[in-house]
Amino acid sequence: MHIFAAILALAAERFLPLDPEWRQPERLIANADWFKRRLIARGGVFDGVGGVLALVLLPALLVSMIADTIDGWLFGLFDLAFAGVVLMYSLGPVNQAATMMAIDEALAAGDEPSASRRVREIIAAEPPPRSELWSRFVARSAVMRANDRLIAPLFWFLLVGPVGAVVYRTISIWRDDAEATGFRAGARTVHAWLAWLPARILAGAYALVGRFDEVLSAWSVAPYKCAIPDDDAAGLCLCTGCAALGIEPQEDPAAESEVQDAENAVIVMPPHDDSLHFAMSLLDRVQMLVVALLALFMVARIAA
Repeated sequence: MHIFAAILALAAERFLPLDPEWRQPERLIANADWFKRRLIARGGVFDGVGGVLALVLLPALLVSMIADTIDGWLFGLFDLAFAGVVLMYSLGPVNQAATMMAIDEALAAGDEPSASRRVREIIAAEPPPRSELWSRFVARSAVMRANDRLIAPLFWFLLVGPVGAVVYRTISIWRDDAEATGFRAGARTVHAWLAWLPARILAGAYALVGRFDEVLSAWSVAPYKCAIPDDDAAGLCLCTGCAALGIEPQEDPAAESEVQDAENAVIVMPPHDDSLHFAMSLLDRVQMLVVALLALFMVARIAA
């Protein structure tokens, strides 16, 4: 049932115009803030990994209770719908495929304000001042964040069910907690544990659907070339994803500034960058590979 729910959720995520507001993180964590503050006040292990593990039981128990309550309703259709909705929430809040397509359309239409707003959603930071660089920045961020926004929630959903997806999503939110440094550090530690294996699955997918030899080479040097503090999984996905695209994981400083010939007053602009299109294609192939594998597993289980 979970495999079928995953296929439906991925199809809805890819093809339906879903309102992103319903899966904003504030809706999930607002009711847990009171408990979080009480745990942090106790100090010690509760202001760290212990507090994260204790607090994440709240959404886990809630999802588990709902799943148990509706178990078997209407021949299992309620179970299927609930599982699919939880997975779709856990893949949010950013729908990368739709947002990247909107960026491409806005840039093609010359609508830089709209494109800038959507670039900010993808990279979770202010975009570079020059729009010619946006395509490559979006491509890098998309392949780096594909683990958090696709593979890891799906992996834990298939392994544990809706509880696994919502636990991963919740901890991903808490690792950016601005209030408590100890709790945030604990969330980042737990997130690193949960993201470790899915990140390597994603790196393998990049190798299969991208540039195989280049991805394997990038995999071996990722801890040194693409190290990201407190996020080994993101560094690996950045290095291997960029290798699959054939781009460097870090921007060349010379490319970030316009080169001006003082004598002739000629501004040398970089050539047209197709990184955004390549990244969209790469992530589409990754998702098709995932759906194909899920379909094979489902057919194998039915045949057995």
